[in-house]
Amino acid sequence: MNKLVSLISGIIFGIGLVISEMINPEKVLGFLDLFGNWDPSLAFVMIGALIVSSPLFHIIKKKKNQYLLKILIIQITKVLILNLF
Repeated sequence: MNKLVSLISGIIFGIGLVISEMINPEKVLGFLDLFGNWDPSLAFVMIGALIVSSPLFHIIKKKKNQYLLKILIIQITKVLILNLF
């Protein structure tokens, strides 16, 4: 189940990159060129991501039973332990 959720999340993330044209190197370089021909369109993509994620972050943060956070910490700990040995 965890791998399926990861796959779906990755697909959604990849589709978002394609739609926002963040896979186009010229677009990214245009965004990073602050003193030349600056392209602010990727800033709007980042602002949109913050608008979506910020309310959810605060809702989850206020919950008393943070079940998903506990699962995430356990998974990260497992990965770190496996990488150490």
